[in-house]
Amino acid sequence: GWNEEDAFNDWIDDAAAHFKSVDPNHLVTVGTWGSLASWGTNLTLNHDGPDIDYTTIHIWPENFGQFDPNVLEEQLQGEYDDAKAWALNYFTVEAGKSFDLNKPMVLEEFNLGRDVGSLNGRYDPASETIWREKFLTDMYAAVHASALIGGPAAGDQFWAWGGEGRPSDFIKYTYPGPPGPLDWMPGDPWIGDPMHEPQGWYSVYDIDVSTLTVISDHAAEMKALSSNQELTHDDFYSNTNCRQWFKDHIDKILNRENTF
Repeated sequence: GWNEEDAFNDWIDDAAAHFKSVDPNHLVTVGTWGSLASWGTNLTLNHDGPDIDYTTIHIWPENFGQFDPNVLEEQLQGEYDDAKAWALNYFTVEAGKSFDLNKPMVLEEFNLGRDVGSLNGRYDPASETIWREKFLTDMYAAVHASALIGGPAAGDQFWAWGGEGRPSDFIKYTYPGPPGPLDWMPGDPWIGDPMHEPQGWYSVYDIDVSTLTVISDHAAEMKALSSNQELTHDDFYSNTNCRQWFKDHIDKILNRENTF
């Protein structure tokens, strides 16, 4: 969209209208990062169509060059404070645009990588997550505060759940040497990080107890803001056959097999 903004927005509106014509009850959004001039995205113009139900933003301090985890340890707090200020300002500005559109906003992707300084590098699943949990806590607080007063923030989706998966390999190094994980290859576990990024960069694993506590506490806070109506769902995740089908399906995708 950076050089064809009008065509991009027309395409968004046409695609959203098509989705609604097929399934009028399906929530539709764009999935963009927010307003980033260098990418040609504009939250207002991308989401003002009548068939777009809610807005999305992504906040990546490392990817956006706002947080450098490789600074000296005594500089990390200041580095984080600056990144936090940037992230909260970005959140507030984009929330204001969503308010003007009268549409809810979802913080769709956000996270920090694992801590630098682990013996085996920050892509090691055993490395610490101190700064990640600070960031999640601060962004969760912003979402909750907005939702609490009826503001535009309606929810969030951290990136990304690695679950039982682990990077297939990573190169051991001694800090502050450069990390060097292997790229994702067909057959490797799918742990959330796209194939063009280091595997394990933003993955949250089933062993990350303290991180999962932060996430679950926030989920409980957000659920408390909703109605008292009990939500119902099918037994997809509790049914053994369904769970196995899902795993088999993902395995085929990872090995680039036709699943249709």
